[in-house]
Amino acid sequence: MAPAVRCVSTKIGARAIVTPMPLSEKQRTHCAVKWILEASNAKPGETLEERLATQIITIIGEQEELLSPELKSEEYTQRLQSSALRKKGNVRSSRRS
Repeated sequence: MAPAVRCVSTKIGARAIVTPMPLSEKQRTHCAVKWILEASNAKPGETLEERLATQIITIIGEQEELLSPELKSEEYTQRLQSSALRKKGNVRSSRRS
């Protein structure tokens, strides 16, 4: 599952404000592939192909179980989404509407 937003930290005065920013489809895909490659490094196997194949098979198996919470990227996505929802008040909007 790819993230829909990312949290960007901007400094205003002496404090840092975290603001959620939407991701394009290309950025979402990039994040998802990066997470899969990072997770595959923890799998047993000598070559990248073996580890990546093991990780993809694991993901497909867990998707049948509606993405069990064991999947790290799913947990991270949920934490990122909830963090973005908490910080949505920091988004600046135009007052000219």
